[in-house]
Amino acid sequence: WDPATLEDIGFQLSFAATLGLLFLAPLLEAWVRAGMARLFQDPQAVTLIEVIREALLISLAAQIATAPLMLYHFRELSIIAPLANLLALPMQPFVMALGIPAALGAALFGHLATPLGWAVWWPLAWTIRVADLTARWPLATVRIAPGYLEGMFLFYGGALGFFLLRAYGRSLFDLVRNLQPYRHALRAFGLISALGSIAFTYLPDGLTRLVLFEGGHALLLETPEGYRALWLNGTREPPVGELGRWLGPFDRHLDLVIVEGGAGAREVALLRTRYPIRLVLGEETPIRDGLQIEIGTVKLEAIEGGWWMAIGRQRVVITSRRAVRKGISADWVITMGDERRGLAVAQQVNAWGLLVGGAPAGGAAGAASGLRQVWQARDHRWIAAWTDGEVWWLRAGP
Repeated sequence: WDPATLEDIGFQLSFAATLGLLFLAPLLEAWVRAGMARLFQDPQAVTLIEVIREALLISLAAQIATAPLMLYHFRELSIIAPLANLLALPMQPFVMALGIPAALGAALFGHLATPLGWAVWWPLAWTIRVADLTARWPLATVRIAPGYLEGMFLFYGGALGFFLLRAYGRSLFDLVRNLQPYRHALRAFGLISALGSIAFTYLPDGLTRLVLFEGGHALLLETPEGYRALWLNGTREPPVGELGRWLGPFDRHLDLVIVEGGAGAREVALLRTRYPIRLVLGEETPIRDGLQIEIGTVKLEAIEGGWWMAIGRQRVVITSRRAVRKGISADWVITMGDERRGLAVAQQVNAWGLLVGGAPAGGAAGAASGLRQVWQARDHRWIAAWTDGEVWWLRAGP
């Protein structure tokens, strides 16, 4: 037995799905059976329940049981999965019955087994087509910001408590009645737990966070260790209100403020009225090219036309101009100017993604650029990007 297996995502999902099949599926089946018994005669209800059980209830139980883990690890949850399973499941017996002979035939007889491959093609094509079409539906997948470990614990803790009550033949109302004498202590515990949960949400989560605010006048960086840097660009007032949402209610400091593009003492002074600032660059004297800064595990370098950032294996260029120093390469470009400038820089550094704070280019400029990802902060209060140094997650605000 390898203790490291507990950290494997596949093992966690398989374990949770198995628990869902063992404990949640029978519960769902009992609820459906009770509902069907009111609508149909008993033989009809049994037949209908078996159909629903095979096509929907089992996959639904597994999805509910694994949903918190999916949200925590992958930051997204498929809402359309039960329907996709309902449509694809009837073909799976044919896939198994025809796929195994086709694979064995190909291994033994080579091209002579091609007819077996033709036979298994149509159920496989149906399955792939269902997955492709349902994935395109609006709101097929819900995405959330990284973190929310406390939400996962709350879900599984509540589920454990529910099944323990059922095992001992107790109801939730019995539990509430027995706890009435301790209601004041429970209220205090609930308040402390709520405050602790809020504080836990804002603890460093091992990810690097970049938040580009509407208009491109401010960009927030938070390192995996919890250090924070803020770029101010232009003379527009910094978004102190939206900034507070990301800094949290307890520790609202800024380790570094970088002033560029005309921003100056007035904008910094406005920030100081709300948030403690430890160091300001560019307020009085221009920032020289080649300046290197290490903020935790994130490395910054001032380059001609902007900043170059190294986050693990990911590289980011931050700029408000149309060009940066030659010889720079990056995965993402964050432009605090308009989209056309960002597109020019993205092509120069061979980036595959672009975050735009300023005015959009209009037309098909973004599509024609060949970039795989173009996100615009216009009409959103912010756009946030998270990375672990390997993978990126993005989310647009309201």
